[in-house]
Amino acid sequence: MRSFLAAIIAIERVIASFIPLHFYSYRKRISNIPIIAFVVSTGLACDVVLFGICGMKLPLDPGCMSINCAIPSGYQNYTFITRMFYSSINILFSGILCVKLLSMSLQRTCVPVDLRKPNLLSLTDGLSTLSFDLIPSLLSSYGIIDSKSLGPVVGVLRQIGRGVEAAVMVKLMKKTTTVQPSKTEE
Repeated sequence: MRSFLAAIIAIERVIASFIPLHFYSYRKRISNIPIIAFVVSTGLACDVVLFGICGMKLPLDPGCMSINCAIPSGYQNYTFITRMFYSSINILFSGILCVKLLSMSLQRTCVPVDLRKPNLLSLTDGLSTLSFDLIPSLLSSYGIIDSKSLGPVVGVLRQIGRGVEAAVMVKLMKKTTTVQPSKTEE
């Protein structure tokens, strides 16, 4: 669910960067409820596909020690396809945003601080998705990384990526305040 929301945010940031006046005048009219409903429905769809369509049964077979034997192959294909879909959208729009911000920087266009931080967050998420989600998933699916011998490498890398992204987010969102020294009377 989080990744679909990140892709939607990347699309929104690109639209806000390319047509800011139209975006801000029309964005106020669009409710967040359809976006939230879409994101929640993607999470519910995972359970429907896993248990309803792919026939996942609990408890697991004795001796099953990896995700490859725990989850039906149909669901593994479903998650791979959806991961490629939202990761590609996120990376594509983050790349477009990066090019737009680079061109604005070369033209010496001043980007307001209230736009700079969301754009940097979106770019961070796109880079994190590429480095810690898309590339490891591709390497794992093509057998370059053997998850049977190495364990849950893709999941661990995904969590590391989220940790790096959270650290960048905290740094970007931290407000800098200066404390004026008080004058003491002697």
